[in-house]
Amino acid sequence: MRADIAGVILTHLHFDHAGALVDLPSATTVWVHATELAAAKEAGERSGYHPSLLAAPVAWQLYRGDTTPLDGVLLIETPGHTLGHVSVIVRVGTTQLLLTGDAAPTGRSLRERLLPGLHVDTAAAARSLERLIQVWREGAIPLPSHDPQFWADQPADIVRFEIQRSTL
Repeated sequence: MRADIAGVILTHLHFDHAGALVDLPSATTVWVHATELAAAKEAGERSGYHPSLLAAPVAWQLYRGDTTPLDGVLLIETPGHTLGHVSVIVRVGTTQLLLTGDAAPTGRSLRERLLPGLHVDTAAAARSLERLIQVWREGAIPLPSHDPQFWADQPADIVRFEIQRSTL
């Protein structure tokens, strides 16, 4: 339920990742990289940002650099797709989950070192992809945001983080 939402962590502010901001209860804490919020305010709709998202009555929690907003959650800078894009590493017991956002939107992106189709900085996108590949090689389970086959292959209880190690 909406009232049960304690906060939201965003990889970036494009509508397909942040569109539900307008539906959150007023004053919900929303973690977003300071560079991303500034870029969204400057670029507007022509770059995938919708003005309604920036007007949502949320409590923006801005940060710079890698940060740990909660125990077991690490936000790492992975710019390139957008200027302030981040990816999220979540520790569940001994398992690390890597939410790649759009820095590596598909499993193929990681396997074949493919940059996101849409990016604002090619060099930054390449560095971010290498960073994600390293985290993956260190044992994190990637959860690519835009890979329908990956998600179709996951067990139904993945939403409860009862994940079996999967391969991309």
